[in-house]
Amino acid sequence: MIISRELKSNSLEIWKIEIPDIESTNFLIIEDKKRPSTLKDYSWLSETDKQFFEPRENYIKVQFISNRNIEELNIEHSEIAALTENLLGHVAQAYCSWNLDFLFNMNPDDYIREVLETYGIDRADISKFKYLSQD
Repeated sequence: MIISRELKSNSLEIWKIEIPDIESTNFLIIEDKKRPSTLKDYSWLSETDKQFFEPRENYIKVQFISNRNIEELNIEHSEIAALTENLLGHVAQAYCSWNLDFLFNMNPDDYIREVLETYGIDRADISKFKYLSQD
């Protein structure tokens, strides 16, 4: 896997993920929601697991998006989870929770553009990309 940061801001990071020898478009989106985690953030929890849910002070939403199914990429879910853990290693885990969703999208670039628009960022506006952070 080859990773390169596409965007860094106070609440959002976007990483491009290249898988050698596989033609694909892949991104890892890390979005700091800056709010406590809720049960809605973990819709897949069983009723039993929901009883043990303990919210943390901050929630970070992570999405791996690709125009290929993960099986076609010859990588494991655990590899993307381990990468995410490395990228979030500086976060105080005792106060923060995160989860990882895997999304299939025929055009991940369009999805990224929509995410950026949510934050008022235009990729074509080169003035935002002259600095280490795009805030």
